[in-house]
Amino acid sequence: MAARVVYILCLAAVIMATMLVVVMVRQREVVEEEISFEFDLESDFSYKYFDMMEKERMRDVSTFESRKSLLNDVCEKYKDPFRPENRALYHTHPPMNHFSFFRYKSQSNMMCSILKGGSNSWTIFMQRVNEEMRKNPIASSEKVNSKDEPEKVKESCWPECALASTKIVQVRHPLERLLSAYRYVFERTSTYEDQFVQVVSLKQVLGDKFDKLAWPQFVDMVIKNELASHQELVELGKASGKIGKDGKIEDVHEFIAEETSKHNHNINEADVWVANHWAPYWFTCGLCLPELRPSYILHMDHLEKEVPNLLKELGMGQMNVTYPHALQGKEGHTRSKNKEYYSRLTKAQVWQLYNLYRVDHELFGFSPREFLDWAS
Repeated sequence: MAARVVYILCLAAVIMATMLVVVMVRQREVVEEEISFEFDLESDFSYKYFDMMEKERMRDVSTFESRKSLLNDVCEKYKDPFRPENRALYHTHPPMNHFSFFRYKSQSNMMCSILKGGSNSWTIFMQRVNEEMRKNPIASSEKVNSKDEPEKVKESCWPECALASTKIVQVRHPLERLLSAYRYVFERTSTYEDQFVQVVSLKQVLGDKFDKLAWPQFVDMVIKNELASHQELVELGKASGKIGKDGKIEDVHEFIAEETSKHNHNINEADVWVANHWAPYWFTCGLCLPELRPSYILHMDHLEKEVPNLLKELGMGQMNVTYPHALQGKEGHTRSKNKEYYSRLTKAQVWQLYNLYRVDHELFGFSPREFLDWAS
């Protein structure tokens, strides 16, 4: 009997010791994981020689032709199936609702709508174009026989049937766009309204549930892929509303996925990333896919000059329409805020942001150097 008791006690001691070892090992792994995230910038080879490599890579992107050429070359570089970027660029198909479409004469045209990349401005611009076409309809002699028109772009044949359409994309610096998304989502407390649009703020929709993130905290969460923990933000998707006659907000709607399968969100899911404004350009537009590769790339910094040139290229140069710059906000355009906000970050943070959006930088010829110089 005594021997049996001793045996049981020894067995219990072994089990307890094993459990203690497992717990200690797990704690050590957690600590090592946290330590490993302390990014050592100076030991990063690509950062150390970045200026040298970028000098070799940077090209003139002042014209439509030079931008298209650069994008084609970058896409060709990543066509190699053994490159990790290949799957993202060649096997990710954006949905058709990421694009807006318009036809002029016989040609189908489509613009990729990029959140915080001028999507609202483009919508307003197309309203003006459509209004101009109603006022000045195409002469019957210029109309094309319906039999000669290319296949219409529709869901049943997407994206293959988009091949014959002229693709357009409008971009801004990826790091400026990220800051614009942050200010738009977290710093607006009231409805944005101008002569073009009304956009209800996230705070108005969520009320007391609204949890504002500081800019450095937001950046860390982007880098560490932790934005999924911001539950209200992930579930929101999109807010809309309008201002009533009494000046109060009415008809506010939250678009939240109803399927139970969507309840456990991950920020890297397509619908979540896109809904939250900071999806990369390549993810939103399928830029390297032959069916969706853009012919014309507009830079937001030069729209006043480039939009008339685009209209001429599309055979619409005679139209008397101007391009609006909507959603500038009470505090001014984000372009004037870049230095203020990025100086609050460390160089390691900016470098890691750059690596997240590196392919966007390469595709459109943007450099992170100025943003790195602002950081501490």
